[in-house]
Amino acid sequence: MSKHKSLRHQVDTIIYGQLRIGQSKYKARREEGTKYPKGIFSHMTFETYMQQCHQFVKWLKENEELPKVSAIADARKYVGIYLNELKDNDYSAFTVHTAASALAKLFECRMEDFGVDFDKRERKRIKRSRKDPDPEYERKHQGIVDFYRGCGLRRCEMLRLKGEDVYRNESGDVIVHVRKGKGGKERFVIARAQYAEHILKMAGAVLPKENVFLTLPGKLQNHRYRGDFAKGLYYELARPIDEIPKNEIYIMRKERAGEKYDRAAMLEVSRQLGHNRVGVIAESYLYKD
Repeated sequence: MSKHKSLRHQVDTIIYGQLRIGQSKYKARREEGTKYPKGIFSHMTFETYMQQCHQFVKWLKENEELPKVSAIADARKYVGIYLNELKDNDYSAFTVHTAASALAKLFECRMEDFGVDFDKRERKRIKRSRKDPDPEYERKHQGIVDFYRGCGLRRCEMLRLKGEDVYRNESGDVIVHVRKGKGGKERFVIARAQYAEHILKMAGAVLPKENVFLTLPGKLQNHRYRGDFAKGLYYELARPIDEIPKNEIYIMRKERAGEKYDRAAMLEVSRQLGHNRVGVIAESYLYKD
């Protein structure tokens, strides 16, 4: 009988053991005196880190050049090789950084301890959902694509959506109720006007307590459609830049120095997406193609 549980089981035990859902990360930072306190405070982070750690375990098992590892603690010395392999296989700086963050949490160390030269995370390096979509594939799933573009939900939020979560309010707006978004937070999204009736119709096709979507096509570029929602909503809300007080203008820096945006419109878009941070909208969604 094996002395150790499976590597995947060991990973699950460690990551589950670090859950601090419902606790304040800000408070933990102050109490521990560090920017990176112990534990995992967000459901989304938990899911992402678990997935990344499982990918590492899968790589360990499939890499025949490495000695067999039965204790997860013994796998730490191979993390640098794994991360450099991701870089060599042309994964984006963001993907490599996320993998490193997850594995640092697993091994309770810092990313720098892996001895990897991480590339800077810049928008020009982002690869997720930047490729031109397959027109035929999009047409095949046009109803889902338009639903995405109309409310900007994350994939996991779409899969949790019930028929009763979509309704028309007293003002005539179509509301999409996200009961559990990033960090477990609730929000109410106002569907964009051009997609509102379509969203209402799709949600109305199921019973109130039933899921609107039982599954979603994996090849659909959810992040791109969230970007379409964000950009569309921003330009619907934004005031002319020359009519906005200086303290209400957001000015981009670095490679996008000089670009100006309406801070108030950006904040509203951020809230609709479930971020509540202007910087996220500027860097990830309001790029100029």
